[in-house]
Amino acid sequence: EITYAETLQSIGYHNVFVGKWHLGSEEYHPEHQGFDETLFVNNFGHPESYYSPSFKNSKQTEKGYLTDHLTNQTVNWIENYDQKKPFQLSLFYYSAHDPFIGRKDLVKRYKSKGFNGNNAEYMAMVTCIDESVGRIRNSLTKKGIDKNTVLIFLSDQSSKIPNGKLRGKKLKETLYEGGSNIPFLIYDPKSNSAGKENLSLVQSTDIFPTLIDLAGHDSNQYQHLHGKSLFPLIQGEETLARDSIFAYRTYSDEYATVHFKQWKLIAFRNKKRELYHLKNDPYEQNDLSKNKPEIVENLNSQLKNWEIKMGVHHENNF
Repeated sequence: EITYAETLQSIGYHNVFVGKWHLGSEEYHPEHQGFDETLFVNNFGHPESYYSPSFKNSKQTEKGYLTDHLTNQTVNWIENYDQKKPFQLSLFYYSAHDPFIGRKDLVKRYKSKGFNGNNAEYMAMVTCIDESVGRIRNSLTKKGIDKNTVLIFLSDQSSKIPNGKLRGKKLKETLYEGGSNIPFLIYDPKSNSAGKENLSLVQSTDIFPTLIDLAGHDSNQYQHLHGKSLFPLIQGEETLARDSIFAYRTYSDEYATVHFKQWKLIAFRNKKRELYHLKNDPYEQNDLSKNKPEIVENLNSQLKNWEIKMGVHHENNF
């Protein structure tokens, strides 16, 4: 596969990867996928601990708390970068993946406020991420490049901690909104839509074409992409013209979803289908599949065609 790093590299960017890779062993590491430098990268999906040693049988050791260590590495790299090339830096934290181990001073803070157990640990982990983002932004300002640097912040999926009233979480009803609806923020100092919330349907595969357009090139040249550039939204457009978006999981009974406008179809491997209208029912409590068979049929047909195109189709699911 062609990565966004390989593409940005071809148009003059210096690419750096920090943290969680989890996409294969050493022969598939970031330095073989378009990244010019890597900092503290290994194959683990999660740490054994957020305090050293975080990873068993690893040659790498970190100082202090793992999240802070990755931030220290990143800030130090930014402060010492001396090339004329623009850079792209991908920082993938392990937090807030379990085990739930917050930084000790932050856990103490939340326990003093009445929170206990995993809740105090998890809140401490998230707060450490917040602090880290602030430190990185400060380093960009100190470097004098904050007015010419775009930041993208998002999570891969939701937590094992329940997400308020939203139904689902990681590993349990994962494709319901509580498991798959994530924070997705873009900061562009040159944007025409600063401070605005946008309710367009977007997904993480949109990042690749967005980065290409932000770099001043035309993402339409890359026909293999599954995402859609969010550059028009950054420039101030209110809605993103797109058809349906799809989600797919390999390890749960509810294995796929189709989002179309405010409709969401959830597909199960036993051929069961559920349908929700997210504007009217954001907590997915009222299954409308029996009331709206024509919409189910339409979205189900879209899913089947998409599965065939992606090479993951199994007729037994339909």
